[in-house]
Amino acid sequence: MEFESVLGKSRYTVAWIIQKLKESDEKFRILESKNKILKIEETNLSGIGYMSFIIRLTFYFGNNDNNEERNDKTFKVICKIPTTDMIYKNFKRSSENNHSKNGTNHNKKSNELKEFLTKAHNRECFVYSSIVSNLGIKVPKIYFFEEKNDERERDGCIVMEDISEKGALQNVLKEINYQQVEAVIKSIAKMHAKSQTLPQKFFQNLKFDNIIKVPKDCLKGITKLESKIIQKYKIELEEIWEQEEEIVDSHLKYGIPSVVSHGDCWINNIFFYKNESGKASNEFYTLLDWQLTHRGNGLNDIARFLTVSVEAEMLEKHRSDFLQIYYKSFNEKCLYIFMKTYIYKK
Repeated sequence: MEFESVLGKSRYTVAWIIQKLKESDEKFRILESKNKILKIEETNLSGIGYMSFIIRLTFYFGNNDNNEERNDKTFKVICKIPTTDMIYKNFKRSSENNHSKNGTNHNKKSNELKEFLTKAHNRECFVYSSIVSNLGIKVPKIYFFEEKNDERERDGCIVMEDISEKGALQNVLKEINYQQVEAVIKSIAKMHAKSQTLPQKFFQNLKFDNIIKVPKDCLKGITKLESKIIQKYKIELEEIWEQEEEIVDSHLKYGIPSVVSHGDCWINNIFFYKNESGKASNEFYTLLDWQLTHRGNGLNDIARFLTVSVEAEMLEKHRSDFLQIYYKSFNEKCLYIFMKTYIYKK
């Protein structure tokens, strides 16, 4: 891969990434100053992302006398660039018939998707830069980011640490085990509890509104998928989408304070520490993809995680247990925060 190669469909070149890494990371800066970049390897990971084009860049360093590629002289980063390619496919399924029947303006709908993507990407930048360090949850190191701004010809990107050496995704085609479910629920509960200590100004910036809601035409496109499960519950899905905001704010009816809700909590966004065989262990590592983060009901995260990630038989058997784990972990963290604050004030 050459220095002037472009990442995906963006305007960003490898040379630009290198310059930004030199400005933002001391380890990379030292490696680059003492060695020559012998090779740059690109790995397309875009199958992992729904709203992003994801690339792993591996930089191989050496000197002019020895071109041997050594593991201790490599530097890996993950580049995440927003794209409408995947969600546009779902949007297109619902818009094709509508366009021919009622003259829906195709360009208008495309612009809505672009606006949604811009706000979702910029929401994730905001979370990484201003909030996540106060949530008590481990996240990859963010080397730098650029918000998306079409008027200024900025495609938007996040360049972060490659955590694949320490963490692993659980294979979505394999059954997640009880210990993994428990570890995820405990971590999310503690994150929700810790989020209540954030200043109100952060919650004001995380109001659940059109900033992060997927356009309904895109959601309705999902019902066009040739899936027996989706077709079976098509009517129920459409009813839920119509009540989306009411569901997110349902806790307010009972006087329950809002928490920072991840918004897209499922197994494909969760890393576990690797075990000795290099597979996902039972120990929670990190939670990725914060584009849909919002102020809302924390149980929405738990509901999404359980219904999308946990096998039906296990969920039926342990649903009450999982909710009790969340309740206990949330309360224990709240009590710990209260006692710590009380002792500090004393």
